[in-house]
Amino acid sequence: MNGVALITGAASGIGAATVRAFVARGVTRLAVADVQKDKLAAIAAELPNVEIASFVCDVSKEEDVKAMVEGTAEKFGRIDYAVNCAGVAPPPGPTAQCPTEDYDRVVGINQRGVFFCVREQLKVMEKQEPLAVEADTVRNQRGSIVNIASIAGLIALSGVPGYISSKHGVIGLSKAVCAEYGGKGIRCNSIAPGFVDTPMIQGSQVAEMLTQLPPVPMNRVGHPEEIADVVTFLSSTGASFVNGATWTVDGGYTVI
Repeated sequence: MNGVALITGAASGIGAATVRAFVARGVTRLAVADVQKDKLAAIAAELPNVEIASFVCDVSKEEDVKAMVEGTAEKFGRIDYAVNCAGVAPPPGPTAQCPTEDYDRVVGINQRGVFFCVREQLKVMEKQEPLAVEADTVRNQRGSIVNIASIAGLIALSGVPGYISSKHGVIGLSKAVCAEYGGKGIRCNSIAPGFVDTPMIQGSQVAEMLTQLPPVPMNRVGHPEEIADVVTFLSSTGASFVNGATWTVDGGYTVI
């Protein structure tokens, strides 16, 4: 792979694994964004032979997202692969007792934040020429966007109404972008990870909730690298006819 990649939520978990996966596949120009300034700097320091643009960005704030995307385009001239990983999960609890501020925070980051990112990324992608990668020019693309949703965007889990709502919205947004921009050479897909070993599921309340759910058929949680490998494939011309899809990467959890 060549071109320019932009990854949000890049400081840890799936986002950090995605940064490393793009580099492993040959991408040498990356923009990375997160609210965790120190961890973001640590990720950049891992990659001495890669040209990095780092942005401290709260995706729930339009001005932060615009600065991130515009800064990436200004530095590199284009955005070929956008991966929107930034997200949060609230402590679980009954929907009837869900505080408005908790619901608004989760939806603001997970759903509105993804919308802000996609909107600004599309503005750059639709103005640029397709990236010449394949001799078969039908496969060359003007841009690829991958949004990290969740199996919570496909099924219901008890006690996390904001999270369920937001992740269903991410999948719907990806489909809408597919329908509108596919003819312009821009693909948009989403990934629905299952339970993955990231900081998001390591809290005591979430860990307790997981013990009450049916077991994953593979009898383990996923690793961030297993999601990142799917991200880079969907971003590549190897997935050139995949558009508007939701790829479930959950060890088989949603089939039981």
